[in-house]
Amino acid sequence: TQSIIKQMKLATSEHIEVAIFPELSLTGSSNNRLFYNETLIKESHKQLETLIEASKELNTLFSVGLPYRHLSSLYNVMAIIFKGQLLALIPQQYPNSSHFRSGPTLTYTNFNGQEIPFGTSILFRNENDHSLLIGVEIGQDFWNIVPPSINHVNAGATLILNGSSHIEIMGEPQKRRELLKAHTYKTKCAYVLSSSGTNESTTDSVFGGHSL
Repeated sequence: TQSIIKQMKLATSEHIEVAIFPELSLTGSSNNRLFYNETLIKESHKQLETLIEASKELNTLFSVGLPYRHLSSLYNVMAIIFKGQLLALIPQQYPNSSHFRSGPTLTYTNFNGQEIPFGTSILFRNENDHSLLIGVEIGQDFWNIVPPSINHVNAGATLILNGSSHIEIMGEPQKRRELLKAHTYKTKCAYVLSSSGTNESTTDSVFGGHSL
């Protein structure tokens, strides 16, 4: 968490308006069945509270990944944070793991006694620049036949954020780059992808930290 806070402060010091961290960045994405552990879930929520508090004096919109329990189901979400507020929780629409459930289009969830927007269709507009409308999708969402970003762009989004933890295999970075170029050409929007770094790698999975 402290390393994330350090990067948050650096982003604001360099006048970055929007910063995105990888999918499940608060816990790591290679926990497998540990995602069912309530201690892990509760601790990730506590760390999210810490990030929200740390963002109070920072003039940057942050997107941070974590596992989140809504009612009785577990979701892979990106938390959208700005100036000490949790604006929304965006769940993955097309999970590629049996641990997580597909997110609803739009509902509300209780986080620390507050009703927070929770859904895949939520967009964020910059109040100082109305031409900047931000949509969010997560990891494998992008690889679906109709990714959430298509709906976001149809609703007016001009920037898509994707927190990812895609496993690296031979030729994958180039394929991802080419697909993303084609996608942004077709949708006429900007796209930012942040992927899990090499420190996330295990004996089973290799992550390359590919960011675009």
